[in-house]
Amino acid sequence: MLIVGVVYSIFLAIKGEKLALAEGVSYRQIFSGFFFAFAALTYLISTQPNMNGLATGFILSQTSVVLATLTGIWFLGQKKTRREMQITVLGLVLILVAATVTVLI
Repeated sequence: MLIVGVVYSIFLAIKGEKLALAEGVSYRQIFSGFFFAFAALTYLISTQPNMNGLATGFILSQTSVVLATLTGIWFLGQKKTRREMQITVLGLVLILVAATVTVLI
């Protein structure tokens, strides 16, 4: 995937378009990426012997979408209507409830 991004960036540079690294929003998206990286690390640590186990580790890693979504909305300055924000928060709460129920089973 990294190679595809590099090739595409070179293609855009040759075309003369503005590069993504020249925009501030690219650097703000790194915050959301850190949450997904932490989730991957949590998953890898949980799958080790004498740890949480594969199923629990997977569920814990998937809950990172809650923080990634919220930071993506706030740090990137996404404009959401009241209704859109209510639906987003409801979906995130459902993710947390489902994760809790699954871990307790």
